[in-house]
Amino acid sequence: MHGATRLTLTAPTKAARRVIAPYVKVIRKRYQAPTIPESKLFKKHLEKKPSVLLRDLTSFLSDTVDLPSLLHESSDVLKVTTRARGVSLYLVDSSTGIIFQSQRYFDIPEPRVRWKIEEGTTVAAHVAYKKEYIMIDDILEDDRFPMGIGQKDKLTKSVLCVPVVTPDGECYAVIELFRDISQEPFAHKDLRIATLVTDWMGAAVHQNLERVAVHKKQELNDYLLELTKVFLEEFVPVDKMIAEMVKFVKIILSADKCSFYLLDTADELVADVFEHGVEEKEGIVKNTKVHLDGKEKEIIATVAKGGQLINIRDAFNDSRFETDVDNQSGFIVRSVMCTAVKGSNGILGVIEVVNKANGCFTNSDEILFDVFATYFSLVLQYSKLNQQLKSEQKFHILNEAILHRQMGPCEHDMAYFMKNLNIKLPGAFMDFRWTIPEELVNDIPVLTYAMIKEFCEPDELDVENYAKFILGMRKYETDLPFHDFEHAFDYAHCMYIIMKRNGELFTPLEIKALLIGGLGHCVDRQGCMSNEFLRLKNDPISQLFPETPWQSYHYMITARLLEHYPIFKDNKKTDNKYKTFLEEVKLCILDTNLRNRFFNRNLKLITDIVVNDDIFDNEIPEHHASLKALCTACADFSCFCKPYIVARKLAYDLYSKKSVFFK
Repeated sequence: MHGATRLTLTAPTKAARRVIAPYVKVIRKRYQAPTIPESKLFKKHLEKKPSVLLRDLTSFLSDTVDLPSLLHESSDVLKVTTRARGVSLYLVDSSTGIIFQSQRYFDIPEPRVRWKIEEGTTVAAHVAYKKEYIMIDDILEDDRFPMGIGQKDKLTKSVLCVPVVTPDGECYAVIELFRDISQEPFAHKDLRIATLVTDWMGAAVHQNLERVAVHKKQELNDYLLELTKVFLEEFVPVDKMIAEMVKFVKIILSADKCSFYLLDTADELVADVFEHGVEEKEGIVKNTKVHLDGKEKEIIATVAKGGQLINIRDAFNDSRFETDVDNQSGFIVRSVMCTAVKGSNGILGVIEVVNKANGCFTNSDEILFDVFATYFSLVLQYSKLNQQLKSEQKFHILNEAILHRQMGPCEHDMAYFMKNLNIKLPGAFMDFRWTIPEELVNDIPVLTYAMIKEFCEPDELDVENYAKFILGMRKYETDLPFHDFEHAFDYAHCMYIIMKRNGELFTPLEIKALLIGGLGHCVDRQGCMSNEFLRLKNDPISQLFPETPWQSYHYMITARLLEHYPIFKDNKKTDNKYKTFLEEVKLCILDTNLRNRFFNRNLKLITDIVVNDDIFDNEIPEHHASLKALCTACADFSCFCKPYIVARKLAYDLYSKKSVFFK
């Protein structure tokens, strides 16, 4: 029938006829050829409203879907809608440039029926290459496709092949519909339905892929944030941290193997390698001091030097990958992706993933890889900083012990101090004009003890610790004029006289703090550098104390000595009274910075009180603070108010030591 040649069958015996009889059907004229059965549900809706097809496309928008299965279902819908005899679904592998026929119920990557995406072979390959539909009335008469269609059938005649193209221009799949010689060729209405459905399918596939990529990225961010949080709070060993992250990136990118190369700081081509293999039970394998100059590590070395991401989608056809490496390692590599983990001072390491499941590593995988590399960089840099911090802390402890031994006085100075505790103050000691003579310079520590003892309760002062404190202060003496130990004593002497005459204006704690602050207000002054010059040269002191560098440094030394040698018996370091005392000492020393502290904060208030006859009220905190600042300024410059002979001596000392002053 249908113009085909009538075949006759002859058999020599009746027995042969009986054998073949069940397989032979005689067609009578009254019989009609069976029609293609159609689903009543599809017939009811599709004839009236073909757009109902789009209802099932919402499945593509879910977070995790089996796209090939849904494409098969949609292909079956198109088959029924267009009354096609059959349908074939082809998936496109853009990385390798091939198209393969998808088997609905056999999800195995190999072997596949595949063709190269090009013209002059099959209809589906041509459509995938051009990304345009093809509608053919008779496939046997079209010379463009010598290999025909995927399903070989001599009765196939009309073919309608449409691509599933995403909005970004990627051909994701091809749907091939065909009719046999018993049917009419495909019409334009069939083409409209097919293109309408595949256009929406392309948009839905693209949106689903984007959604899955965002979902994976969010999942990666959440996991890495939690992992980083644990690492930062409890400080997990860096090897364990790397192992956890290597395992996770292998899972998130669906790779057969993941490796991390922690580069040696001395040689970028030497690294410690953490690998997570194909078998989960293998766990993490660590190899130390692996050289990257071999042929099998060429890609790793390239990334380690250049820092650029490399994505080899088809290792067999990419010149950057040596295929003989597979023979050496015994591991067949299909696809590779590498990226660098960058730190503030260069490349810290390289991550490599091998063999993406059912395909190659995509652009979305590259984005996830970069996110992972960023977190990896944070972890490694934090680990490095933490190790440096711990090392510096150990050095700090050693330096503290050395400093403590060095700041302690020698036994001869201690013996001399303890022997002269009852020294008598000179007769003119209570006169502002008095200055220390040369013969009493060695007695300055004992004289300061005599001054501060007058403002302390009986047995309040720890004599031995005070001796170590003041003698340690003297060990920091410099030859800088106006900032040496004698100047510190002049300050304390002037403050002592002010307190003796006006002690009722201050609390006992403030008096002791003003005296101790005076002794430490210029300790360990190095050179004539001002605060501005310290900032200009970016000195470490100005970096630690940006507002008042020198004064803060002087207080730091004073507080350190007080910490090592507590001069008061009843004051513990945790007591509020002791903390208040240290705060008063700090304010006293900081107030010696006349430009930033005295002139900017107190001068206007003092001028209003003195010049404008405003009422001074010592109970007002601002007035009381200005009073202490004024006493500090007076004590600091008291040496310039001495008699002429003393002032001339100070001027001569200043010029005679100008080399020290301006060093």
